[in-house]
Amino acid sequence: MLRAIALLLGALLGASALYEDQAGELDWYRQNVGAVLHADFHTAQGRRLVFVSTDVGMVAALDATTGETAWRQPLPAGERIVAQAIAPGAGALLVGSLAPDGALMARRWTLDGDLVWDVAVLPPAPDAPSPAALAFVGDGAESVVALWGASVTLVRGHTGERAWAWTHEAGEVSASWGGVHLTADRSTLVVYGRAGAGRSSALARAELAFASGAPASEVQLARAPSALDEADAAVLTLEPRFVVTLDAARTHLVFQADGDDGAHGGGAVRTSTMGAWSHASAGAHARILRVPLPGAVLVRLGEGHVVLVDLTTGEPHVRWEARAAGPVAIGSLRAGAQAIVAAVYAGAPAASLEQSTVLVTAGGAEVLPSPSAVPLTRGSYGAPSALYLGSYSKKDGGGVVQIAQRALLVTADGAVHGLADARALWAREEALARPEQLEFLAPPRARETEALADGPQYGQLLRAATRALGVAGGAGARPDGASGGGGALFADSFGFRKLVVVRTASSKVLALRADDGGVAWSALPSLDGQPVETLTMVVVPAPITHLDTDLLLVVRTLSQPHTYAALTYDGLTGELRAPAHSLPSRVLWSAPVPASDAALAALEAGARAPAVGHALVLDDFTVALLPDTDATARAFEAARTSIFFYLLDGAAGVIRGYGFARSQKQHGFRAVVRWTYILPANAHDLSIAQLDSAEAVHAPVQVLGDRGVLHKHLNKNLVALGYTQLDRAAPAAGPSVHVTVLDGVTGAAVHDFVQPRAAGPVKLALTENVVVAHSSAVPSGKPMLSLIELYDNATEPDYLAIMFSGSDAAALRARSSFEPRAPFALSTSFFVSAEVEAMAFTQTAKGITPRQLMLALHSGQMLALDKKLLDTRRPIGAPSTADREEGLMPYSPVLGPMPLQLYVTHGHRVERARGVRCAATTLESTSIVALYGADLFISRQSPAKNFDMLAPDFNKGALALAVAALGVGTVVTTHLRRRQELNRLWR
Repeated sequence: MLRAIALLLGALLGASALYEDQAGELDWYRQNVGAVLHADFHTAQGRRLVFVSTDVGMVAALDATTGETAWRQPLPAGERIVAQAIAPGAGALLVGSLAPDGALMARRWTLDGDLVWDVAVLPPAPDAPSPAALAFVGDGAESVVALWGASVTLVRGHTGERAWAWTHEAGEVSASWGGVHLTADRSTLVVYGRAGAGRSSALARAELAFASGAPASEVQLARAPSALDEADAAVLTLEPRFVVTLDAARTHLVFQADGDDGAHGGGAVRTSTMGAWSHASAGAHARILRVPLPGAVLVRLGEGHVVLVDLTTGEPHVRWEARAAGPVAIGSLRAGAQAIVAAVYAGAPAASLEQSTVLVTAGGAEVLPSPSAVPLTRGSYGAPSALYLGSYSKKDGGGVVQIAQRALLVTADGAVHGLADARALWAREEALARPEQLEFLAPPRARETEALADGPQYGQLLRAATRALGVAGGAGARPDGASGGGGALFADSFGFRKLVVVRTASSKVLALRADDGGVAWSALPSLDGQPVETLTMVVVPAPITHLDTDLLLVVRTLSQPHTYAALTYDGLTGELRAPAHSLPSRVLWSAPVPASDAALAALEAGARAPAVGHALVLDDFTVALLPDTDATARAFEAARTSIFFYLLDGAAGVIRGYGFARSQKQHGFRAVVRWTYILPANAHDLSIAQLDSAEAVHAPVQVLGDRGVLHKHLNKNLVALGYTQLDRAAPAAGPSVHVTVLDGVTGAAVHDFVQPRAAGPVKLALTENVVVAHSSAVPSGKPMLSLIELYDNATEPDYLAIMFSGSDAAALRARSSFEPRAPFALSTSFFVSAEVEAMAFTQTAKGITPRQLMLALHSGQMLALDKKLLDTRRPIGAPSTADREEGLMPYSPVLGPMPLQLYVTHGHRVERARGVRCAATTLESTSIVALYGADLFISRQSPAKNFDMLAPDFNKGALALAVAALGVGTVVTTHLRRRQELNRLWR
């Protein structure tokens, strides 16, 4: 009786919760800014902000208390930020970036994120290094000066108008400016740097009229005793001013004092060896940090060693040093004629930070009390890499206003941390701004619920029943890993609960929950404590549904680029499953080894041994098995005849297909060439794509409007290769785009498509028998989509016509399934209104739902195109009755402006979009799609609407009342029937 009540409650709750808990639209957006390169603190309109510019070309303001984004402005794609300055009194932010054409783009923003002006400064030479300085000079933001090589450019701060430019050119002694100073009377701009090369090196000083840029005198050159370092520009300290650089060997400081009277106050150039400070010659590791300090400089002698050198005494000496076993991050804060310098380095435990702080004045340096170890927020971040300081006012317990220190810390993985008062306030996982790979990972099902959760219709019922009966099904305590959020994670009945695993450019791997975007776990791989570069990530699916999926990472150490290893992580928790497996060389290809029947049976019985191995093809084409056991070798031997792969050699223009053969070694296998396909000699802009082997195909045929049938050419091993080629015999015809479809097992060319007057780069997407290629028209540059459909026959024979008009021998000839038949192709092309960065087809569980083509646009939007819009059989002219029955629209060469409802991202914009990924759910109607770049957007997509889900306006209350009424009616009528039967028997 109790179970019956539980099932009845489950039915009621399932109806009321189906849409809201499981079938609601999923749509979340994660906005990133990237790893911080420059930062300035300032309080604007009562809000404490930190203004940052980042490695992905973003200018943003973050709330210094919460880490939230106040505003963000992306720079044009391809620009690299090199400088930032702030003028708080004028409410101005200055950002300098190098454009792809080599120009320095200087932009002034308001502190609210509005662009005031931008101006381009041309490089002084084609091979000029990065600009040495871009800064405000004068009162507030009156003027902007750019120092670039031998050139000095002044820009009006209010209008962005270029006021003047001056370049020092004197034969072989051309200068490279690195510091600038405006005299007290505001009439002269003094620039400092070095000039010449080799033994003719000198420290240089020039005085320019602030109003016109005219030189006030000859450039003053002070000969250096040895050659100067040409890699970095000279550094100018605060009052008392010194011009400082390094010699070419980077073993000596070279410096000279400078006075307010315009004359060299220190006379000759002086040098000082750094050997005594570093206890060894610094050599190539030494460099001067561009941190303005009064009469002192910071010199980094090594990754974990920084010294503060006081230049105001007769002989330079070290006033303070920060030394650690790992990297040391340095930050500074200028306060009038003083400056605060802080060093942060990893402490013990590794999740905490140690800090050392010093106050630098013109008379020396004073070490300040430093906070105790500052713990980072939970996560895996790596060593500190950059530190930015700020200050703010606060009241103590007695109401006295005090000046407190605030900091922004950047760690090796690119994460940004907000610190204040020896506390970690917040952390942003900005490694996600540079994704390299994104994969969906399905959590396991719980054993208790597996039998009843095979279909989505049982999910809500089962959950309510187990809750009512106290059965622990579908939930339970699971470890969340060393760096994740809490809670159990099991698959839901609808397949919506997934993990989105992202491999980033900083080698960090993060798993995000697909339902809310929260970080489930993160891992920063390392080998023996040394940082590594993650080369590839492979999802190793679990052989049975209640086991966790593994992640295999192939890494190499940064300090020893030829040291490779394989790491296996639990995909659910991020925990390392086993010690690193060393590899003798780089990995060319990898794939899971299918589990044997015996291994699957052992797992079903509760065995803990790994059931899925992994095969890695190394640089010498030998196969490394993980784990290297007899069981893995037997499983690979059983499956090797059905495993194939290909490698594209873009430089040689060759694609080769491989199979596997046995070798003489124990557990030994090697990859052998099965076929070779040589591209034309003038092919370029190569791209390649293949079908998803897990893609579900529902129907092998396509039924036409006239009841004819087209048999799809279905081959799970299809590989599409796209490239641009110029016909040398007719160069006037312009380039053309070729799409060659190959059989990945035999290397046979299945079809070759040519789009004339088009150029790459070619982007490809495949599904079932369809290939989509994106290219650009020549010479207009308009983006194009080309669609190719492969079929095995034109149509089924008309048997009625054969009966009445005679036989068709060709149509009725018996065919064998082993007989090779070249497919025929239908193709068409369309102009589209926006450039496409990436594309993919939606995936569903059974392949019944019509697929949509998801396009990642250059604008940061994601557009969903129905297959009917791109159909190769769209008729030219008025559609026939059969065409209308199929829903075919008349052909138009231009896919014009699309309805807004086709833009899946709606009001969001994913900057620097680079990829689209799709995953199936248990519900046939729904697919999960992800658009990733500097930002991340994930949504549920239903191409044919939610035909297997209740509508959001479904009257669940009426259903509950109806079920309750039926239940009451059943009880009452049963009772009445029994009474009636009893009365009848007594008669």
